[in-house]
Amino acid sequence: MNYDTQNIADTVGKANAAALETTKALAAINTRVADKLTKQHLELVGEALNGGVRQLKLLSTTKGYSDYLTAQAELAQEAAEKISAAARESLAVIAEARDELTNLVAKGVDTATAELKPVPAKKSA
Repeated sequence: MNYDTQNIADTVGKANAAALETTKALAAINTRVADKLTKQHLELVGEALNGGVRQLKLLSTTKGYSDYLTAQAELAQEAAEKISAAARESLAVIAEARDELTNLVAKGVDTATAELKPVPAKKSA
């Protein structure tokens, strides 16, 4: 068999360069997603701590059991709304990452397809 070693080396070099660029793009996407989700989670932790402080204040400021339960219900409602909003934000971040990854894969497929060259048919002996 007769192979064009220079062509093979060029093709392998291009494939390695494309793989490196794809890996860098994937790392950038992962970093952005991790940063956004970490920020959101830290904000939720802060809200949880503030909620705990507010609950402790309720113990000292409410006059009766009925007032305390009403205030607790309000705090629970606020917490549920904040958690729901955070979940929506997290889903939006994940959906954005999904779109970026889909585009990255599509670009990789396009690049790989463009690099494929038809192999000449073998001549019958």
